[in-house]
Amino acid sequence: MRVIYSTVEGDMATSLICGRLTASLRTSGARNTISSASKVLCGTSGLFAGHVSHLQPPHLQQQQRNLSLHEYMSIGLLKEAGISVPDGMVASSSEEAYSVAKQIGSKDLVVKAQVLAGGRGKGTFEGGLKGGVRIVYSPEEARDISSQMIGRKLYTKQTGEAGRICNQVFICERRYPRREYYFAITMERSYQGPVLIGSSQGGVNIEDVAAENPDAIVKEPIDIVEGIKMEQAVKVKLLSKQNTDPDNTSTDDEKKPEICTGDENPAPYPPPDYEEPAPSSCTTPELAVFSTDYATPSPSPPPTSPSTLRAPWRQESWGNNQSYLHYVNHYQPENEAVGYIRVLLHGPVGAGKSTFINSVSSVVRRKMANQALASSDNSEISFTKEYKTHCIQRQGRGNFYPFVFNDVMGLEEGTGRGVHVKDIKLALKGHVMEGYKFNPVSPLTPSDHGYVSHPSPGDRVHVLVCLYSANAGDMRGGVLQKMREIREAASDLGIPQIAVITKIDEACEEVENNLRNTFKSRYLNTKIEEFSRNLGIPINCIFPVKNYCTETLLDDDVDTLILSALRAIIDFGGDFANTL
Repeated sequence: MRVIYSTVEGDMATSLICGRLTASLRTSGARNTISSASKVLCGTSGLFAGHVSHLQPPHLQQQQRNLSLHEYMSIGLLKEAGISVPDGMVASSSEEAYSVAKQIGSKDLVVKAQVLAGGRGKGTFEGGLKGGVRIVYSPEEARDISSQMIGRKLYTKQTGEAGRICNQVFICERRYPRREYYFAITMERSYQGPVLIGSSQGGVNIEDVAAENPDAIVKEPIDIVEGIKMEQAVKVKLLSKQNTDPDNTSTDDEKKPEICTGDENPAPYPPPDYEEPAPSSCTTPELAVFSTDYATPSPSPPPTSPSTLRAPWRQESWGNNQSYLHYVNHYQPENEAVGYIRVLLHGPVGAGKSTFINSVSSVVRRKMANQALASSDNSEISFTKEYKTHCIQRQGRGNFYPFVFNDVMGLEEGTGRGVHVKDIKLALKGHVMEGYKFNPVSPLTPSDHGYVSHPSPGDRVHVLVCLYSANAGDMRGGVLQKMREIREAASDLGIPQIAVITKIDEACEEVENNLRNTFKSRYLNTKIEEFSRNLGIPINCIFPVKNYCTETLLDDDVDTLILSALRAIIDFGGDFANTL
């Protein structure tokens, strides 16, 4: 279960949770802890009365876990403790999901399959739906996605081939994390009792963190008689003020808060009597540390790597630009009837299509170029109005590279805005004439002057490239649907497809500071995985780049990313051209 909330509120959350655990351990004793938790959660007046079966006392059932809570139940537990959580409700049918989504009233929603298994986000439903955690943008989309989840089995790494049936979905408002932390209270067999687990490297794949960087995870066993000690609270970065109300106790409930430090979600919490302590320096793990009235200050272990970075999720040949350039400079399509590889760029307004063309030209010609007219990065109106082919002249040779780029008007939300999808479909087949002016309301027809009736193999598109900005909001329903329609049309024609994620430096501070952090960035990795799920383009066909926008001099690392994408574009397009 994962919850996102603000920094101060997040620390109070960990304090409250630990306080409830300690109070239960102290007041109930070792023998009756689980039994007490069961009564609190599941008794006739408990929080989840009627939802979870009662547990037997420890002397009847030792080393056995019977308390398993669905996510919506755990969120209810946090909410009961006064912790701010995303608004959400559970639904047992697609129509109920539609009603719940309307009632929540948020434009951005998340539909989560309520299945007791890890790895839901990467799971697959019988019927083919990918992902048990899906982002939607309307009640109608929530109903559609829910209908493909409820009543069907979800298969994840943990469920195996048997899968688990999804009887309900949890629909909640979406939050936008800027930094993520991990905190859990869990029963661990190796310690024979409850354990605090904390890490600065939060996120959806905490298992990967444990495997790749075990030192980033701190474990603190709790003495079931003494409860949580002061030094343990300091080490795991808890607040000193703890809620020890014995009437609200549970001991076997795992909480995994992902703390958001952005300004998007101002906290309605803390309570009126709370006074915020002054912050002090961060230590391992990089959970928020606050000054307290402890007798001894917190020790300062060695600093850890930034929580937003991880082990590289893709290998890149940094500094291998000469090899890339040699390949590009000597490339020639095998199919002589084609002559050159035609690359069609498309994407939302502001994705940087024209700027990408200029960047490619700058890199291969080894000097700054501005042949494709590009608008400001912040423009919300497409600057490209007509279908134009951009050829890149070889430096000092007088001829051109054997690949050309075709730019089109940007995609926009709604009808009658941006390039018409039908025009892009015609361009894929080579039916759009050079210089044709796009009409968002009325697409090109065979009777129009700009229609090419008998396109040659060279007129056809050989590789389709979708561009999307890494710092843009999530793909909205209208634009996403258009992009999917274009992808399907290209797939029907057998045209290979690549995605280029632009503006990576604007989206991630670590990448802005050092472009070689691109494939270490958790944010970019998550963004690319989400893009892949939404559009269906494999991750190994998605290339992050930084375009040249304000620079006046070339940069080796910028060139490396652009050349890596360009080589894939050439290879994919060349392979398809050979089939014509």
